[in-house]
Amino acid sequence: MAALYQLEKSFDINPTLIVTTEKGEHHYYRRAAGTFAKTDSHSSADHPERLDVKTGRGNGQGRSLVVLSPSSGKTIDIDEANCVDDLVEVDQCFIDAVFRHNGREAPRQQAKAIRASSLSVPSSSANARKVKDVLKHISPDCGYQDWFSVLAAIYHTFDGSEEGFAIADEWSSKGANYGGSDEVCAMWASFSNHSGTPITFGTLCKMAKDNGADISEISLDPADRFEVIDTVTVEATEKTATHDELSKFSLTGLSGEYEKKMLADVFVLGKLALLGQWTVIYAQFNTGKTLLTLYLLMEAINAKSIDAKNVFYINADDNHVGLTEKLKIAEEYGFHMIAPGHRGYKAKDLLPTLRSLATKGKARNVIIILDTLKKFADLMDKSMLREFGEVIRMFISQGGTIIALAHVNKKRDADGKAIYAGTSDIIDDADCVYVLDTLDEAGGIKTVEFENKKNRGRVASRAAYSYIIEDDISYLELLSSITPVDDIAASDLRAVSAEKAANDAAPIGIIKDCIRDGVNSKMKMAAEASERSGVSKRAVLQTIERFTGDDPAQHHWNFKVVAHGAKQFHILELP
Repeated sequence: MAALYQLEKSFDINPTLIVTTEKGEHHYYRRAAGTFAKTDSHSSADHPERLDVKTGRGNGQGRSLVVLSPSSGKTIDIDEANCVDDLVEVDQCFIDAVFRHNGREAPRQQAKAIRASSLSVPSSSANARKVKDVLKHISPDCGYQDWFSVLAAIYHTFDGSEEGFAIADEWSSKGANYGGSDEVCAMWASFSNHSGTPITFGTLCKMAKDNGADISEISLDPADRFEVIDTVTVEATEKTATHDELSKFSLTGLSGEYEKKMLADVFVLGKLALLGQWTVIYAQFNTGKTLLTLYLLMEAINAKSIDAKNVFYINADDNHVGLTEKLKIAEEYGFHMIAPGHRGYKAKDLLPTLRSLATKGKARNVIIILDTLKKFADLMDKSMLREFGEVIRMFISQGGTIIALAHVNKKRDADGKAIYAGTSDIIDDADCVYVLDTLDEAGGIKTVEFENKKNRGRVASRAAYSYIIEDDISYLELLSSITPVDDIAASDLRAVSAEKAANDAAPIGIIKDCIRDGVNSKMKMAAEASERSGVSKRAVLQTIERFTGDDPAQHHWNFKVVAHGAKQFHILELP
């Protein structure tokens, strides 16, 4: 009953009639005009947290019988109502909150579809045939984004009906990448929450036309989708339309349920990644991002912070030898190793899987590690990343955890810091972002450091580790050599690294002098500046690359491409 009292408190409702029974309590309310509800009962054994509802149908048409005290087993707890008009009135927001608490859709009057005999409207099957004719020209293996668009268009065309689903499933099943009816069903169900611009039958026609189809004579009869609502219902709905458009999404009254679903602050990787968040780790190749991720994952499993059977490591960036080595680790520690191209799994399966887990309530405590991110999303495609982020967020909001490993650009910024690859969308959408970079590499030991760039929660701002980089060492020996580096030692290494970088950097003035003297091609500049300054040619090249660009506030020179593709450098002048 605690949930019901919490709901009443949230909506400032004080019942005037409460009856205690052998199994609980009955709270009585009077529904406001124009509201919709329906009787809803649940198994107390299976769902002890849910609330049974007894009411008339729809907008009050139809009745339900409720036996009041002094019937057997009932006693009146609060009795301040002499008649129905004395019962406290509840609105649609409260009713919706009760149904959402029960995991149900908010009740609404269903529109009644009618056909006027004089309109000579074709049957639904006629339009179904037209849709199928168009689909013949679209391959079900067209790629995830196009597959998504096709299903969305079919959903819109058939108003999410079973007939439309059957067509979508039949078409999808002809593809080599068909993941079964459950996958299609999960995608189909997700469209019910879409509130943006719909994808329509016209999209299907364009896709078919792009594939060479002649669709000039294929069109749907709009009359086939003609619907009206009972006039009494329309009048009531119009008064609350604006209200319902938002109130049906309201979470008010569900704080108790959401609190129960909150995940404790459990760390998945050291002090870097929290359960129930989306964490992205950027690093250059050979920095050790996969190595350290596995090491920290093994530490968390050993400490029983996480359950290994809930961990799914998707290895999409390895050769056969590397995959085999990591598979042995997964088998020893009890987590799952998945690889695209093995046992029928494909990288494009990720988003439908996450969407399905979220919509079916199975995402909680599931930890998915993506190695590496670019195998699952085009990091330069903002449109694709928008959808990618939406699905990830849906999965996270239901208690799932995502850890994604990603690359940085080869070129660093003016301060020598690593720059994440791709657009800023991933960083904007993720909960937590780290950049892993090398602090020191000497004596066969590499020391690297995670630096936090974005956080939600009490994650570490920095964390450093060292490991052996000797030749001919096995992967297990490499893992065993990892040692945490304390903050003081890491700080000292950062200072030494910064000083070394400053000493190694070629003087910017000497490079500018070379350009002024007409030595303005990259390799000639590097050789000449190296000779004039005594700095290595490699260090000069790094300085040239670091300060090349078109922003005078950050860069010192830029280039233009001349004959035969040669790059001719020129000095940037401050405005």
